[in-house]
Amino acid sequence: MLMRKGFTILECIVSLLVLVMISGLIQFVIPMTSKINTHSWKDATDWYLFLQRLEDPAYKFRLVKVTSNCLELNSMVNGRNYFLLGGKKAVYLKTMQGGYMPLLVNYQPYSLTFDESGPNSVTVRCRLDNGEEKNAKISFQQEW
Repeated sequence: MLMRKGFTILECIVSLLVLVMISGLIQFVIPMTSKINTHSWKDATDWYLFLQRLEDPAYKFRLVKVTSNCLELNSMVNGRNYFLLGGKKAVYLKTMQGGYMPLLVNYQPYSLTFDESGPNSVTVRCRLDNGEEKNAKISFQQEW
């Protein structure tokens, strides 16, 4: 009997078909997983970073005035007054001197509301771009 080295044409065709099917699945699955992961984690992360910035001890914000769509805060560090309000594209922290800093960008415009829930705390409600409703209670520094 002759011993042949190499593959038959049938083995080559089968292996190529398997490779084509695997590459097709990879091209279909990878974009879906990256899209799902970035949206679900990004929205939650942005919301918690927004809350953390407001309660940050580096600013020591003190609650001055609460309306349904605006918070007036005072920083015990620098003595400046800040306004937290929602706009068309983001939730901003503005100063009386004219500067502003976007704190939350993935929210539905004008869906941010505030309710005073205690002497130094506020309940914040917001709807994110993905339709998820978020609410949290923020506690501010007490006056000294």
